[in-house]
Amino acid sequence: MLSTVLPRTVGECFRLKASFNIAPFPADVQVILRAMKRYGIMLADNGSAWFISGRPDPRWNDDNLRSLGQLLGSNFEAVDATVLRMDPSSGAAIQSGVTVTVSPSSAVVRTDRPQTFTATVTGGPSTVTWSVDNVAGGDAVVGIIDGNGQYFAPSSVPTPAPVTVRAASTGAPTSSGVSSVTILVRPSLSSLSHLQSRIVRSSSRPRSRTAPTPRRSGR
Repeated sequence: MLSTVLPRTVGECFRLKASFNIAPFPADVQVILRAMKRYGIMLADNGSAWFISGRPDPRWNDDNLRSLGQLLGSNFEAVDATVLRMDPSSGAAIQSGVTVTVSPSSAVVRTDRPQTFTATVTGGPSTVTWSVDNVAGGDAVVGIIDGNGQYFAPSSVPTPAPVTVRAASTGAPTSSGVSSVTILVRPSLSSLSHLQSRIVRSSSRPRSRTAPTPRRSGR
């Protein structure tokens, strides 16, 4: 029977002290005692003196289990579980309800050309961090994006061509919004000149006209 003087809170965790000698106990009971030292036990009822209870199981020797009645409340120590709590204001805490939306949700950008993106955050701080294909700030291969959401496409089309621009909330890094960006080759000056010359030739070509055939009026 476990005895104690001060009442305890239901659900409180207690651990068998490491100094407690388990050698006199049967081998199968020692398994339980080692678990009590490592993991502890939970207080299920504080309306009476302490005692250890369990569900009958034919795989255990009841006579051996009765030896657990030798344990005293002084053989246990309370476990401080507050150290396991996470500060809700810390960056590691999961901030539920935070959503991030990136606009536009998709874009087509020519190589070496800019594109502006905006991020809207609800349920948390408005600040975000930008990345391209999971590279913070992007790079020369997938394009670069600054802290204001200004994206600059790379000088050549990456493989694969669509890249993902992402804005993650600084208050809840697991919450983010994305935009799919397709990179296309920017037309060269030579191709533009060739297209312009074709347009000029087409517009300067004379059009042939067919003279109307006179009709003889009937008498």
